[in-house]
Amino acid sequence: MYSDILVALDASKAASHALDAALAIARETHAVLHPVHVVEIPAYAFEIPDFDPSLMTCAARRAGERILEGARTRMARQGVSGSTRLVCTVSPSDDVVTRLLTMARQLHADLIVMGTQGRHGLSRLMVGSIAEGVLHGAECPVLVIPARCDVYMPLDAPHQAATVGR
Repeated sequence: MYSDILVALDASKAASHALDAALAIARETHAVLHPVHVVEIPAYAFEIPDFDPSLMTCAARRAGERILEGARTRMARQGVSGSTRLVCTVSPSDDVVTRLLTMARQLHADLIVMGTQGRHGLSRLMVGSIAEGVLHGAECPVLVIPARCDVYMPLDAPHQAATVGR
């Protein structure tokens, strides 16, 4: 059913749940899993005179590497193959959505799995919705896992699909 699954990761609970779901689907379908973490350089960093925006990314890259190392560990424990990717935004007009969609195309992903914080109202207007942007721009199915959901993976029946519930 699926051969290449991209899972978008950050340090959130929703992303951890998304990884759980992606691992279960990859195990069931024998798909290759591609955990991706995007380091976003804030647009204002490009506007500061004589400032190299890449300096801002050092700590964020280290944090991203820790997130991806955790994903590699979980993949190895569950016997799921794949490789991780750390990507950075590269210009003021670049963003996380663009990077994720580009990676999905480059990896020939036939499924994108990601978490969502479920923001509403003003916070959603201020922060935006990465999940919504990916949903609108993706060329393949997108599975969005809310932070408030737990993913239950069957341990005794690997042929069953993952169940998402509250």
